[in-house]
Amino acid sequence: MEFRGRTAIIDFLATVPADGHLDRIHLQLTRASGDPAVAAWMPDETGAPAPYGLMVFTIDAGRIATINSFPDPALFAVFGLPG
Repeated sequence: MEFRGRTAIIDFLATVPADGHLDRIHLQLTRASGDPAVAAWMPDETGAPAPYGLMVFTIDAGRIATINSFPDPALFAVFGLPG
């Protein structure tokens, strides 16, 4: 998935993942291909954090211009992140 522009990014963060309940998501800063990124853990059925995926940010003029989302828990091993 890719989101470009302020409105698209706001709409994305207001609805997915976790139906907009961002307080349920644990994030850890990382980098992907030299760009800033976050790894996201979502609560599983027991409430424990489970790997969800990565979001990679393109920065333009000091602002987030694009979010590329990779909802793939298998990426955590590639980036050396805890599963």
